Amino acid sequence: MQRRVPLPRQLDHLDGPVFEPLKDPSYFRRFAVNSDIDTIAWPNGSDFSPDFLYEIGKPLGESTHPSGAVSSARHPPA
Repeated sequence: MQRRVPLPRQLDHLDGPVFEPLKDPSYFRRFAVNSDIDTIAWPNGSDFSPDFLYEIGKPLGESTHPSGAVSSARHPPA
């Protein structure tokens, strides 16, 4: 199942020096997929656990409103 992960919303809640550079949008975009650990990582060694990403992700087809409410996107039948 594919999921959309709202990472920018999570950055304010991350503590510690390893996560501080991720708050800079230009540094944040430097992520890469690390297939050795099956997640995304940054040049400074910070990464997110796959379980964390799955937990905060929303199935594609759902959108998250600023209020935090989740709604299903409606698509016409094919």
